[in-house]
Amino acid sequence: MAWFIGCIPDNGLLLTTFPSKLSYFNFELCTGIESLLSNPISPTIKMLNIVLNTTVNFNLPLSYVKNTSIGFYLSYKFKIPGSVFTIENDLTSQYKTSSLTLHCNNLFSLKYINANQLTIQQYSHPVEGYSFLSTLETSDLFYTQYDTTEIPFPDSIAHITSSKPIHMELGFSGGFSKPNSIIDLSNSTIQDIWITNAGPNFNLNGKIPIKYSMNTLQIVFMNGNLTEFFNFNNTYLNSITLSNNKYSIELPSISKYNIIKKVSIIISNNKFTGTVDRSWCNYDLSIANNVLSGELPSCFTCYYNSRKIYLTGNNFTNVSPPPPCTTVIPNLKYEKNELSLYGQDLGFDTSFTVVPSLIGSFTLKNYSSLFIYQVSNLQPTVYNITFTKISQTFTLSSHPINPKVNKVSINSNGQLVIDGSYFTYNASSVSITIGSISCTVRSATFYQMICSTTSIMQGLNESVLVISVGNLYVQVSLNENFPENSISMCQDNCLFNKNQGVCDMTGTCQCKYSEWVGTNCNTTAIKCTNQCLNNGECDFTKGVCKCQINYSGSICDIPVHYISGVNAIFESGGNVTIHGWFGFIHNGLNVLIGGQDCIVQNIDETTIQCVSMPGIGQVELVVQQNGLSARINFTFIKDKIQCSNTCVNGACDFDVGICSCESNFEGDDCSVPIHFITVVKESFESGGIVTIIGWFGSIHNNLSVLIGGYQCNIQSFNESAIKCISMPGSGQVELIVQQNGLSTNINYTFIKDEMICSCLNGNCNSNGQCTCNYGWTGRDCSIFIHYITSVSPSTISGGRVILEGSFGLVNGNLTVRIGNLECIIDSFNQSTIVCTVGSGTGVMSINVTQNGIVYIAKDKYHYMQLETNQERKCPNNCSGTNGICLENNICSCKDGWSGLDCSAIIDEETNTFVNLTDGSSTITNRETIFKISVISLNEVDFGGVTVESHPLNQWIIDSSNDTHNIHTFNQKLENNNATITYTIEEVKDNDKQLEFAGVSFIVNRGSIKITIKIDNYQYKSQLNTLDLLVESKVSDSNLDENDKDCNSSPSEISNQGDEDLYYIKIEKNSKVFFGRFISKMISNGKPTYLPSETFSNTPNSSIIALKLSHCDHCIIDPDFSVLLSADFDKTCDKSGIPSYIIALSTALPVVGVSTIIISIVFYKRHQRGKRLINLIKKFGTTK
Repeated sequence: MAWFIGCIPDNGLLLTTFPSKLSYFNFELCTGIESLLSNPISPTIKMLNIVLNTTVNFNLPLSYVKNTSIGFYLSYKFKIPGSVFTIENDLTSQYKTSSLTLHCNNLFSLKYINANQLTIQQYSHPVEGYSFLSTLETSDLFYTQYDTTEIPFPDSIAHITSSKPIHMELGFSGGFSKPNSIIDLSNSTIQDIWITNAGPNFNLNGKIPIKYSMNTLQIVFMNGNLTEFFNFNNTYLNSITLSNNKYSIELPSISKYNIIKKVSIIISNNKFTGTVDRSWCNYDLSIANNVLSGELPSCFTCYYNSRKIYLTGNNFTNVSPPPPCTTVIPNLKYEKNELSLYGQDLGFDTSFTVVPSLIGSFTLKNYSSLFIYQVSNLQPTVYNITFTKISQTFTLSSHPINPKVNKVSINSNGQLVIDGSYFTYNASSVSITIGSISCTVRSATFYQMICSTTSIMQGLNESVLVISVGNLYVQVSLNENFPENSISMCQDNCLFNKNQGVCDMTGTCQCKYSEWVGTNCNTTAIKCTNQCLNNGECDFTKGVCKCQINYSGSICDIPVHYISGVNAIFESGGNVTIHGWFGFIHNGLNVLIGGQDCIVQNIDETTIQCVSMPGIGQVELVVQQNGLSARINFTFIKDKIQCSNTCVNGACDFDVGICSCESNFEGDDCSVPIHFITVVKESFESGGIVTIIGWFGSIHNNLSVLIGGYQCNIQSFNESAIKCISMPGSGQVELIVQQNGLSTNINYTFIKDEMICSCLNGNCNSNGQCTCNYGWTGRDCSIFIHYITSVSPSTISGGRVILEGSFGLVNGNLTVRIGNLECIIDSFNQSTIVCTVGSGTGVMSINVTQNGIVYIAKDKYHYMQLETNQERKCPNNCSGTNGICLENNICSCKDGWSGLDCSAIIDEETNTFVNLTDGSSTITNRETIFKISVISLNEVDFGGVTVESHPLNQWIIDSSNDTHNIHTFNQKLENNNATITYTIEEVKDNDKQLEFAGVSFIVNRGSIKITIKIDNYQYKSQLNTLDLLVESKVSDSNLDENDKDCNSSPSEISNQGDEDLYYIKIEKNSKVFFGRFISKMISNGKPTYLPSETFSNTPNSSIIALKLSHCDHCIIDPDFSVLLSADFDKTCDKSGIPSYIIALSTALPVVGVSTIIISIVFYKRHQRGKRLINLIKKFGTTK
């Protein structure tokens, strides 16, 4: 808890001691501080900040504030004459703190001080001198001296040999005096040394008077007086700052130095003269406010607008404005598992995009010229790389591929234009010759090159064009009508002049049919004596029929059948279906399985059905016909042995007739839970409440708890926790939980009664036990309760898995399991785990265990299908010929058809309406009404039990963002910091192409699209997740029975689903409502798997639960649409009130998609507007 005190000057401090239950104090401008610091402060105080504005006189032993692990700050508001504040280092062990700031009068030993940042400020030079600096051990030091007197450089720095690299920043207002010799810091462990005010005399012959260590990575030397440039030879620096040093010399070429690694060089605010040559392009250079002149190299002018602050204030002649950037020359090369982007003027950072995208990013190796991306087994790929700061895109190939020529022409300037691919942007690496004539390259890109020659272009026809790009080349022939036509690369031009063939411009001769053959059409064709039917063609080189792959015979009339697959059957025999291709001729058809006849029942071109005799094991299946045979292995399945019990938490193993239980259950029917303990909150030695956390199932026969052999009196229990009251005890004993004939145990340690608890992430309660902050557990609240927010899964073949979430800094005994498979960990940090898993299919749970804490993301892992093996499974197969199934398993409907399965017809009689009071949306067609509402957000535990439900019935319209078709609502949950944003869009005029979580789809006009964002939800447990409930209602307006027409019929609702898609189809009065629940959401900015299930059904409504991940920022993006059924009869529509309803929810696999789409595709007619409002009013009162 933090407590801020603002004191009134001269009124004194309100406290005489620190309150014991507070941890953070901030005293500003208070008096009486000496009394509070006259004794050691409470160990519960982790941060103390004191700002003084009055005279004080006291000495502070550091041991008094040793427990301030977050920070201790004591400083003056301004200089106060006569005030004395001194520090005494009486430490005998490490003082670990994030920050220590002291504004004191003396200097003291720095031994045992281990601060991430140690800041010392003084108004006068200490009488003790600066020998204290040599005692620096592990802290980064920021020392500021406001005394303007010049002093010698503190040579004690040279003796710092700390156990870790040190960052040191020295700010002496008076600067340093001239040294007698070089100051040797070569043996120091200082990694970064900043001298922010060197002073006018601190140099030797105009050089920096310091010999730096080879370990030094960063140098800052400012406000000095230098005349000789820094010697960069054999340095390992990352950066150097030499600003404000009065340099008045010509800027040298950096190429004269042997620099080992890339360096950032800052030399701003000096008086460097001369020009900047291209040797500086490979360094991150800041030269603002000098007197440099001439032209700035193109590596800087190309990016001048983004780097202006580093270059301005000089006299360059080509920066106002900078010239167009035409000098970027990128190249790609892949070798030794590295993809290198190299070349000229490539920029100073990785602000470029790569399409297709890569996992991870390039690493800068050399400024402006080289970037590296680590990748194994990269296949040849063409990338589009866009340098965003100059808005230029370049096409590059990852692997060397010979150039390809598509077209050669002459432009209006008389230059040769070559169009094709796999060229280069580096014109200097290209050589072009036409016959014996050289053509000078003027420009080059991936797709086009332009060259010129002094020879007459029209005389170049029938010449050989040779293009060399580095070590790669292509050779083509210019045809006889060049340059009017394109190129042909055919031998002898296919004897075109003799009318024997024509070149198709791809290098292949198309010979005069049935008269000439051969690669250059120079051989007389031999005609076939037999007609080749429609299953082949005559091979004029031999005079025989060349049959299609599935036919044989002299006239290609005999089908060459094959078997592609066969279903297995039980050992007792039965119906066998053989798939493949068998043609239309079946002379002598016979099917043998293991040498026994399989009696054929039916046969067509692609399928044979037969009845098999009994058999066992693996045998051969043979299909014989037309004198040919096709074979495939066939396996008889062992007959099922039914289990005698229902397998409650498992599945029947039909091979042995015994239940195979899930990992946490056993018993003949898998009903007995195998319980386990994850953590225990112990009691004191005098006894007390013990909380046992783990998993104990729902069956608790003969439940008992023993601690050190004594009964612990059970007070309450459920699936995840047991509470009991222990007897007195001491030391470490064994805790045993027994139930259902099983037992599990864990070590148990009684807490000493006099123990004062130390809670790293919590507070010590009156019982001496830690009450942990949200997200922490353990006796001292040191164990972080980890969780997963999103998953990037592998394919069904297995491979790399990326888990995003929050995993803390301590990861003891970290393991990951996906289903029953261990995921071998490759790398991990606070927010990401990367591991490799074996092959699998379907949906699995993820188990992440560390520090003794088990976290299970139930049903949140979905193996991705391989694109090459993916079977297209569109809804209802797109209703046959009504549509085409696309690669993403979405139907593309033909004209006149619409809907998810192309079974419905677009109608012009629909209206949409959004209720701005309750946030519901309604779609009506004639007198049929469909209402959509987001009704509740439920927090559920691992067992699926709802621990808290938040009704979503308090929507407030955001009028500032409301338009005629987009409406945004907000709602803040009670007793929770969560904010729900709910946006409804009426898609009115045209179809919309949308993308969500990497999935593209179309929403038809007349639809409703909604977006739900959930931000900053406060979970009761980090092991919990969220369910979002969406309700769909269907109803009629109130009609008399006599008014109903032939489209009316009764209603029914059924729901199904699998791991890929929850597909809903509702019919009422020959109106069809469609809904897709696609399995993706955005969790903390990353796409992840989103399963859905039916929450409840009534005759006229269905509630679907979207099973969200444990997310802090969640986005779900559904939409809804309606059409007419194909059997809708407009002639019998007396009143326009259809009343038949069929609700069908069907599960169909759609790979990589997870949104809801419930389609309503009726276009709004303005003359029905008033009627719609009346219907909605009626609907709103219907229960």
